Amino acid sequence: MSQFSEADFGANGYSSARPDYPETFYKFLSNYHSGSNSQLVDVGCGPGTATFQLVKWLFNFSRFIGTDLSPPMINRANELAARVTGNSNNQNNSLVGKITFHVAACTDFSFLENKSCDMITAAECAHWFDFDAFQLEASKNLSSGGTIAIWGYIDSVLEQYPDTDSLMLDLQYGENKLGPYWEQPGRSILRGLLQDRHLNPELYERIEESHVMARDQPSAATNDFPLLITKEMPLSGYLAYLKTCSAYHAWQKDPKNQGSPDPCDELITTIQAMHPELKDLNYKVRVTWSSFYKVGTRRA
Repeated sequence: MSQFSEADFGANGYSSARPDYPETFYKFLSNYHSGSNSQLVDVGCGPGTATFQLVKWLFNFSRFIGTDLSPPMINRANELAARVTGNSNNQNNSLVGKITFHVAACTDFSFLENKSCDMITAAECAHWFDFDAFQLEASKNLSSGGTIAIWGYIDSVLEQYPDTDSLMLDLQYGENKLGPYWEQPGRSILRGLLQDRHLNPELYERIEESHVMARDQPSAATNDFPLLITKEMPLSGYLAYLKTCSAYHAWQKDPKNQGSPDPCDELITTIQAMHPELKDLNYKVRVTWSSFYKVGTRRA
C-alpha cells in the first residue's frame, strides 16, 4: 500500500481508469442496511471512487466521510469533490458540506469526535488492513444496528478472449514481470478474495459473505449476485488500467528495469498479434473481474 502514498503515484490516472461498482450492489447495501442514516464513513477511499457512488446511491445519509492513508489519493478526492460541489448550474450544490475527506488510518475514527456513524465501508482496500483490528474499531464506532460493508475485486479478464487469460496471469504474477513487485501479504490476501478473513459473529450479526470468479459471472448473474464488476472500454483504456496497479509503479521505479520493454505494452502487443482486430487501440473490449463482499450488522 505504500506505493499509493508516494508523491509521484498517479492518483488522477487511477481514478479515471478503474471500474465503477454496479448500481445493483448499492441497492443491495441500501436494502440490507437497517440502521439510521446519519453518517457514513468510507475507509481506504482512495480518490473517492466508492465514496462518490455512495453519495449518489445511498442519498438518505446526511454526511459522507472518506478516509485514506495516502495524501495523493485524498488530494485527488478533494479535487473531485470541489469540482462536483462547485458546479453552480445543478443540484450538486446540495452536496456542499455533505462530503469530506481526511488522511487517516483504517482504525482511526478520531474525526468523528466521539460520535458514532451508521455505516462503515471499505472498498478494494481491506486486504491491506489488520482485519481484526479494523473490524473491532469499526464496531466501536458504529451505532447500534449500523452496517459494516467490505468489498473488492481482482484479476481482470477480457470477456471475449479467454485465450488471453494465461497471459494476464503471467503479467500480474510472473517472476520476470510484475510478480515480485506486489506488496505482500496484501496482494495474496486479495487474490484469495479474503476468503480467510471473516467478520466476527461476536461483534456482528446478519453476516453475509460471498464471492465470484471472473469467468463464472454469467452463472452468478442468474443467481442475482449483486457485485458483478464489468467495464467496457477501448483497448487503450485497458492498457491504462493495467498501469494503475501498485506493482507496475514499483516496477517502473526499479533501476534494473530502466531500458527494459514495458511488460504491459508487451502484453497488449502479444494480444494484438493473436487477435488482429485489436490492432486498433480504440477497439472496445469488455473487462470482467473476480469480486467479493462481506456485510454485517453491529450487535446491540
